[in-house]
Amino acid sequence: MKSIEAFLEKNEDFNIKLVEGNTTYIIDRLRMHQLHFCLTTLDYLDEDMESILLQSNRHSLLIKKGHNLNKDQAVDLSTLSSQRLIYSEGLFKLDSFLKNNNLNFKNVVSVETIGTAVRLVKKGLGIAVLPKIYASNYTDDEVESLDIKQELNGPDLYLSYMKSRHLTLVIEDFMNRVEEELKE
Repeated sequence: MKSIEAFLEKNEDFNIKLVEGNTTYIIDRLRMHQLHFCLTTLDYLDEDMESILLQSNRHSLLIKKGHNLNKDQAVDLSTLSSQRLIYSEGLFKLDSFLKNNNLNFKNVVSVETIGTAVRLVKKGLGIAVLPKIYASNYTDDEVESLDIKQELNGPDLYLSYMKSRHLTLVIEDFMNRVEEELKE
């Protein structure tokens, strides 16, 4: 995001601590005022919290470089039944998506993290369906991300914060920049 880069350039003496964890952990820390704001895949509708949609998300296919798929067009998952499918089980309900779209694969390997899915793809152990925002961040010299024809959306990315929390001017400025960037 441009706003993060602009924030860092404008506030060179400002230290940032990124905290990672599951959504419940992060939201609990936000509610206890241990975090100024957080990035989540859930829109919180609580009266005391505000969530700003940063990016809607579609899924894409992560493959090992050199795979024989045509990289110039969206991939139809129904043509990949001979492949081993890898996915991170915490991201979306793939089982129902596969069933509803009558999609079958050689094997389906469910892993706990996106990082594990990416490592398995790099080793040539299968293909992975991942949210595009994550898949594009993991693309390197060993893997590449392709669009898929099937409509598989989510999880979206939100910036969430406590409405009643007094934020420093620096953080308020950042939040305003994010909202301005989204309007563009």
